[in-house]
Amino acid sequence: MRLDKFTVKAQESLEGAQKAAQERGQQSIEPEHLLLSLLSQDEAIIPSLVRKIGADPERLRQDVDRAVSALPNGRGIHQRWIGGTLCLSTAECSPDILLAGGGCPKG
Repeated sequence: MRLDKFTVKAQESLEGAQKAAQERGQQSIEPEHLLLSLLSQDEAIIPSLVRKIGADPERLRQDVDRAVSALPNGRGIHQRWIGGTLCLSTAECSPDILLAGGGCPKG
C-alpha cells in the first residue's frame, strides 16, 4: 500500500491507528484503532460531527479506547498489518471517507 496516495489527514489518521495498536502490543490495525485515531484529533471533522449529532466525542473516544484495549495483543511482535475488516484503497482518501464505511472509492 502506498501511503503517499492518501491525503495528509488520512496518513495522520492511519499513523495514529498504528500508534494505538503499537502502544497496546497489538499486531493488527483494526477499524477500532482508526476510529480512536479520528476521535483523538481535536481540530478534525469527526469530533465536530459527533457533537453535531448530540453525542460527546470525549466519552465516545473513551468507550472506543476501552474497546481497543480489549482487542487481543501479540506482545513481542514488531510488524503490524491492516486487519481483515479494515480494507483501504490506495486512491486519495480523507478520514471522513475512511470512517463512512467500506474504505475509499476505487481509482
